[in-house]
Amino acid sequence: MGKVELFETSYGWLLVALGAFPVRRGSRTPRPHETARLILEQGGLLSLFPEGTRVRERDELGPPRRGAARLAIEAGAPLVPAAITGTNRLLLGPIPVPKRVQVAFSTPIPVSELGCDP
Repeated sequence: MGKVELFETSYGWLLVALGAFPVRRGSRTPRPHETARLILEQGGLLSLFPEGTRVRERDELGPPRRGAARLAIEAGAPLVPAAITGTNRLLLGPIPVPKRVQVAFSTPIPVSELGCDP
């Protein structure tokens, strides 16, 4: 899932090729939620920021929204916490800057631990 503005850039085609789909933030249409749930129900992976956006401060998370947990409960899929670091300033204008990006994953959280059954 990605904000629609990302798909309107010169690399938007790459996001689509990687399986991403746009979400218009603030929209009340259920289509992105239905797409996300279908991906999970079919055993696919879904990446989203529970805060609804990236948080750029190093040691502080934003307040989570209910969307990630709601999707996990509805689809019966576990939540897998992840952290991405090193993505700030990957571009110097239009020029990519080589930089180390790291992704770390934690232990999956089963739906049963979210307090609801699917």
